[in-house]
Amino acid sequence: MKEETVRSTLVFVVVLAVLISAGVYLAGYIDEHFLSRFRRVSPATDRSLPVQRPSPVKEKSHAAETTTLSNTVDAFGYPLERADKLQLISLLRSRNFKELNDLLESYQKQFEMDFRYEFKVTFAFDSFSMKDSSIKPMLDEWVQEFPESFAPYLARSEYLSAKGWESRGGSYASETSEEQFAGMTEYFIQAEKDFRTALRLRAKLVSAYGSLIDIYKAYGNEKEVDLLAQEALNKMPESYLVRSFYMQSLMPRWGGSHEDMDTFAVESEKLAGVNPRFRVLRGFVYWDQAKYLRKEKKNEDAIRLLDQALQYGESVIVLRDRGKAQLSMKRYKEAFEDFDRCLMVDPQQAEVLWVRAEALSALGRVNEALQDLDLAGKLKPGEPNLVESRRRASHHRLAVGYELYRQKKQAEALGIFEEAITIDPGYYQTYYWRASIYVETRQWDLAQKDLERSIALDPKHLESYQLIDWVLIQRREYDKIIALWDKYLTLVPGDAQAYLERAGTKYHKKDYLSSAEDAQKACDLGKQEGCKLYQDLQKEGKIKS
Repeated sequence: MKEETVRSTLVFVVVLAVLISAGVYLAGYIDEHFLSRFRRVSPATDRSLPVQRPSPVKEKSHAAETTTLSNTVDAFGYPLERADKLQLISLLRSRNFKELNDLLESYQKQFEMDFRYEFKVTFAFDSFSMKDSSIKPMLDEWVQEFPESFAPYLARSEYLSAKGWESRGGSYASETSEEQFAGMTEYFIQAEKDFRTALRLRAKLVSAYGSLIDIYKAYGNEKEVDLLAQEALNKMPESYLVRSFYMQSLMPRWGGSHEDMDTFAVESEKLAGVNPRFRVLRGFVYWDQAKYLRKEKKNEDAIRLLDQALQYGESVIVLRDRGKAQLSMKRYKEAFEDFDRCLMVDPQQAEVLWVRAEALSALGRVNEALQDLDLAGKLKPGEPNLVESRRRASHHRLAVGYELYRQKKQAEALGIFEEAITIDPGYYQTYYWRASIYVETRQWDLAQKDLERSIALDPKHLESYQLIDWVLIQRREYDKIIALWDKYLTLVPGDAQAYLERAGTKYHKKDYLSSAEDAQKACDLGKQEGCKLYQDLQKEGKIKS
């Protein structure tokens, strides 16, 4: 570091300490060196190794404080009052732009009068951060009807930004195609134009600055990220969320380092007299380190780091990730408790609702899981992660049902399989296992219906064809069986077992020549039973030797 930069840094810290001790309101003092000096480690360094940091000082720990909330404010004095995202989405879809605009304007005014309303207004605009393309024409109409209001531009930009991230995908840059980056950039250019327009119409927009920081973070433009953060903090020095967005841009994967993050968090903590929530930032390095451990499936180690992060105060993103780690370790009660605490901060946070549903399903609280999934679906329609969570929630019930089935507790297993289907009606395996019970109890029609559904959902699931073969052969419906195997072999032409199964059906139909052809094909593909069937047909005189 150059001598002048060191001097500037030392002067800043000394002046900061003096003014804080004098009780001077300094949160707005952001000089040109304040942000730029945090990013001084190359992107290649500190990708996974922890920074050697002292443990949090015991008297500054807010873990105990943050678990106790009043009815109106949290431990940091932030109001718990939230906007109703479903109401906002409904107003958009019904094209009631006047009421929608008035509501969002009122939330912004609340924030401008009291920074502790930053969660309320930011979460409100998150309502429009969805991947459902059907809302785009409505957003356009809203902009046309209220061209002088910041609200429709900010809402549309949140939608466009979400579409950009969808185009990019969640992989590292090295694993992302040029086509994905091109799609991302196309959306981001449109989003940035709207963000800038919104900021021209209203200066203090946390969502706009946060999303712009994320966009330039994705571009790898560290200089613009720093400038945006500096501009935002000059306007909104008390904002925790602005600092949180900037902290995340300092992560190693985005060109910063854990040392950079820690330095910024320490500097921010000095302003905790203005906003005590700034202390939470001290836990972000632990949180990011835990991400790498979770990716390596070292969940126990990740939980220990996340516990350390939470000693600086509760954070939704930290609690959420600890809940996910607990879920991976099948600690469903602990996972539920973490997700539940997240939802105290934002009860309509779709990303937490769908993982809480997984924990609830594993705990056997199926109706509550369905409620979470339904609400998440209304908040974020078409979200792929919701589809995956629904599938995993269903798998939890399927696993319980299978264990009961294995124990010959058919009636109980049947009830659990039905729960699994209610949660996710699109998973073939559940129909297959329910059909297995119907076969054992000789309920042929029900078994056939489930197996046809299983095959429709996964036309390459061999076991479903084998089981429906057994069901249909009870009725000697040979042509139907053969047609099913024809369909399967069109999709999986080299499956020896399928040729053998079709050969057996043709044998029962007394179509010996065709049976022999299939048996020979199975034999050629390495199926010894096919060789034997062919030899038996010869011995029995069904075909010529």
